[in-house]
Amino acid sequence: MKLWKKKVGDIVSKFYGTYNHQFHHKNGHLILMYHSVSSTTCGGYSDIYTINKSLFQEQMLLLLSSMDVKELTEESIFQNGASVTFDDGFADNLDVVAPIMDDLKIPFTVFVTSDYLRSTSNKYLSINGLRDLSTLSNVTIGAHGTSHCRLTDCNDTELNKEIFNSKKFIEDTVGISIESMSYPHGAVDLRVINKVILGGYKLAVGSRFGINQPNPDRYDASRTEIWSIDGTETFLAKIRGDWDWMRWKH
Repeated sequence: MKLWKKKVGDIVSKFYGTYNHQFHHKNGHLILMYHSVSSTTCGGYSDIYTINKSLFQEQMLLLLSSMDVKELTEESIFQNGASVTFDDGFADNLDVVAPIMDDLKIPFTVFVTSDYLRSTSNKYLSINGLRDLSTLSNVTIGAHGTSHCRLTDCNDTELNKEIFNSKKFIEDTVGISIESMSYPHGAVDLRVINKVILGGYKLAVGSRFGINQPNPDRYDASRTEIWSIDGTETFLAKIRGDWDWMRWKH
């Protein structure tokens, strides 16, 4: 992301926030989307998905003081509050994130791309790392496809592999039922949703900004992205809904 884009986003959000809270603010369930949390570095503008550990801790404290944080389930998205999720299955979700969340008593969900588990990259959870993560009481494991491709671009055979095979592989690995899914790149349409339902999932989330207001679509729930460049003011603006204008970019 370029610096000028962030500055423009801040300006638009201030105007949208003023309008939204005056005329359209509603309660609902906010789902935050993270990826990686680093104990040593911050991605900055070159990698907005790698957040510094100290910044992440600060954001979690702000979230706790602002909202009721709940486990993400098919029931909780119909309730007021917030949930925290992570995409892809980075190794730091176990090494860095889990201790922070355990200390703060915050539940969180990790959506895992099954091919990444079998890769040789130390960026991602290993099979044993995923097993360790899945045993933690405040962690829910979900699926994030097999290869992290855009599901809307898949033919039927490919789509079955992405949705069904990834679920089975993770279930066989951790020995628990996988009931939730995150759409890679937020790419979803009715054909994909029908496959997800057929696959036995109870909940699926995308990457469209916004709070899930009463009676949300539990197979296309909205999530708000949190970036490495989000300071305190921006983070608070995002959880207030000031950045929800971003949903129309999808």
